[in-house]
Amino acid sequence: MAVLIYWLAWNNGSLPILLILMGVGLSVITSAFTSLMITFGDIYNVSDALVWLAGSVYGRTWE
Repeated sequence: MAVLIYWLAWNNGSLPILLILMGVGLSVITSAFTSLMITFGDIYNVSDALVWLAGSVYGRTWE
């Protein structure tokens, strides 16, 4: 992800403000995509994903 941000921000040199804006922009796009998947996903898969996104490993096995 960092390489993608740096590549998008490159304009005959890298400006710090452009790196920050590209990082924020890609973060917003990824967050919107995640929210879209949660909104329109299957309820059983979404509930498992929300537990995982919260940082919990409850009920998980090595498989």
